[in-house]
Amino acid sequence: MASILFECFIVNSAVARYGHRAYVGPARTDPDHIRKYTDEVAEYDYKQAISTIQRDNALAMGKGVQNRYYETIFWKVILKGAALIDPSSLPSAKGPADGFTMVEKAATKRFMEDAGYRLGAENQRQCRIFWRNLLKMRELGIEKVLYYRTKEFDSYCKGYPKTSKTSLVDTIKKWEAQYRPHIEQLETQLLRLGKGDLARVSDLDNPQVTERLKVQESCWNCAGNEWAFLTEEESYKEIGLQTFSPDMVCALYDNQVVSESGGDKSSFTFLLPKDDSSSLLVCSIIPVHEGDFLGVFSGKIRFSETWSPTHGIRGPVDNLWLDYSQVTGTLNQMLVSEPGGSANVRTHWELIYDDVDTENCTSWRVSVKASKPIMPFEPLVREAAQQEQYVLHLSPEHAKRGFLELCETD
Repeated sequence: MASILFECFIVNSAVARYGHRAYVGPARTDPDHIRKYTDEVAEYDYKQAISTIQRDNALAMGKGVQNRYYETIFWKVILKGAALIDPSSLPSAKGPADGFTMVEKAATKRFMEDAGYRLGAENQRQCRIFWRNLLKMRELGIEKVLYYRTKEFDSYCKGYPKTSKTSLVDTIKKWEAQYRPHIEQLETQLLRLGKGDLARVSDLDNPQVTERLKVQESCWNCAGNEWAFLTEEESYKEIGLQTFSPDMVCALYDNQVVSESGGDKSSFTFLLPKDDSSSLLVCSIIPVHEGDFLGVFSGKIRFSETWSPTHGIRGPVDNLWLDYSQVTGTLNQMLVSEPGGSANVRTHWELIYDDVDTENCTSWRVSVKASKPIMPFEPLVREAAQQEQYVLHLSPEHAKRGFLELCETD
């Protein structure tokens, strides 16, 4: 399922970036036409050229999805072709029965020939089975998994063991039931991100979250960590340039480089209900590797001698700390173990350079990174910074308001 979730991310990121596009012009397959069109775009001014490129990129993405989704109806088309074949004109079946009639086999071969597919006997056999299964899935209402189908999914289907007690179609039906809500949430999140929802306020719109978490939108920020007070930021600047290890330099978010093998898994970190209870868990819906970035731990940056033992996380510089008493977010809701206890994630302070040329650092980001491999839907757990913080996170009342202290709740 991981490849399907990443495909969902890629497709909807493109839609968020370029918008929904429609193109009613003629398809361009003639080389001369393609060259002429390219020459035309080269003569556009910058604004018109960018608009055209964005449109064509979006259409190319949509066409790829359309071509894959087409395959879910191939078997239906083949059956229409089978109805045109006279069974008496075909030779008798040979060998053990494989679940297909000679008419269906002949219709499949004709379809593949007409549609331009390879006609090897093994390829015909695999396509018959695969396309029939895709149609069965479609007719059972399996939509999201089929819409974001990938090569990995196709390989899984074609290699599915015949001896399995559960049929392939039933297995995919279970996947659809389990993952459809998460796919829909990911779609919403990415489209809202394209409209400027960097704070991921859309997380609060999930009915299962709304029932369990009462936090105003103004107190929710998953985008980054702002300074709490200008005076403290100025005081921090006065301590001068400091040297930090390279792994503390913040890599700016770029959804175009998010991939299954990449280290940014933040878009797949979700708030999920804990069984039928009133509690929430924070989980990744895809496999996570050690060191993967899971998102920002919400809060405001402080630089002061006074600090909060319940809502404070110390930074790499004396008197530098994160205060999450007034701002919260998705990762703030994760489970917390006692100091020295077991955890699968850690908080990591990262620099944000305001001026790369002068290396003038005045900003920080407190990220959450995996400290070990984490399976999908395995709850994220961090170690409490202090015992007082651990006690705070044991309270259902504080959990209900996102562990906020000073921000008004609904």
